[in-house]
Amino acid sequence: MKKFGGWNCNDTREEKVVSVHIGQIRKKMIQVDATGSQFIKTIRGYGYRFDPPDHTAMAIS
Repeated sequence: MKKFGGWNCNDTREEKVVSVHIGQIRKKMIQVDATGSQFIKTIRGYGYRFDPPDHTAMAIS
């Protein structure tokens, strides 16, 4: 059984807790900006990654 930072990587209950929180964060981001939730990418078999928008592209529009 593998542990990472106190989390049991094979325990689906703990995995579900993270998924629920990511879902809540995505909902909050949508409330601020309709495209906000696309910044959190799901990396299958690994976890999540935050890809912030390019600030130069946002400044132009």
